[in-house]
Amino acid sequence: MTLKRYVILMTLFVFGIKVQAQNRTTIKVLDATIKDAVVTGAEVYIQKNGSQTVLGTTNAAGEMVTGQAFDDDENTLIIIKKKGYSTLVVKCPCQGYTYALSPSLADNGSIRVVLSWGQQPADLDIHAVYGDQHVYYGNKVGAKAALDVDDRDGYGPETITVTERVSDLYGFLVRDYTNRKNQSDALSKSNAKVFVYRGDSLIKTYYVPTGQLGNLWRVFTIDRNNQIVDYNSMVYTSYFGSDSDPESTATAVPSDALAAMPAGLDHVEHGEKAYARKEYELSIKLYQKALNEAGGMLRPRIINNIALSQLKLAKYQECIETSTRIFNLNESTAQDKANAHYNTGLAYEKQLRYKEAAQSFQKAANTVSSNAAYMSALKRVRKQIK
Repeated sequence: MTLKRYVILMTLFVFGIKVQAQNRTTIKVLDATIKDAVVTGAEVYIQKNGSQTVLGTTNAAGEMVTGQAFDDDENTLIIIKKKGYSTLVVKCPCQGYTYALSPSLADNGSIRVVLSWGQQPADLDIHAVYGDQHVYYGNKVGAKAALDVDDRDGYGPETITVTERVSDLYGFLVRDYTNRKNQSDALSKSNAKVFVYRGDSLIKTYYVPTGQLGNLWRVFTIDRNNQIVDYNSMVYTSYFGSDSDPESTATAVPSDALAAMPAGLDHVEHGEKAYARKEYELSIKLYQKALNEAGGMLRPRIINNIALSQLKLAKYQECIETSTRIFNLNESTAQDKANAHYNTGLAYEKQLRYKEAAQSFQKAANTVSSNAAYMSALKRVRKQIK
């Protein structure tokens, strides 16, 4: 065999492997509202102008395996349909990606937001912020809204459904929990997509900004008139929700999460940053300024933040007295009260007053029963009681 003929044959062989791999694309379809539930019998269409449409139906494993070649790029669309679900239309790339169908929402006032992404990072989280509420993995149920699905091993989906509007403004964000402490571009490389549904329709799709550093993707807000304001921008923050402080279960939210927030929020933001830098005296001063300016819905959150700073400064009795203020505020939610009980328990524990600490942790657990941190603290101090 001549060298030329050998090269030609090897080229054809390698090309054949490439085509064969391209022809074996698997599309996986899940239900957006039930953890790991597959959708069978869904019709899948892969379309590109000037090319033949690739057709298929998902099997018992929720998968459609295509034997036809197609260009897996942003000019190719994948369309997935099934009765009882909103039709999903999304741009490729499609390889290494799981798709989630949203069951139709009977009420046109309801909103569903679905996050899907690639294999990495393993843990992305969807967050909804509205009024004094923050729905996410650490607080799965809020006022007329809930985190339906939480995923921690790549692909998603993560889903929040708002069944009824109770606030004028809602903000939706995606947090890269895997890289919560890192200046990373992993989120921008995640192929993350956010799908927004109202009633029976997919009304908006967002694609994660690429080539950017950041672990918090501010996606969009929606106002009282159902007008959507796009942010689609990335920032880095080391302080979001409860993940910055293992002692606390407070759910503080960065001020730039929403397009508009009440007076005093600038001082809250600076207070949170000072707290993250361990400048606790300064954080208290900033929170006090915010408290003088803030509207009702922010007051419980600010008071709990002051108590946390006092706890860090070993001002335990002041922490207890500050936390008590939460219970006299009409605007305090169950979560606010639970956080206050928890902070009080921590202050008692630091003073070795274990019986009083146990009582406070028990009250926190009774107020918000789904928080594992409360029960863990309760078990910890009970071991100290003789």
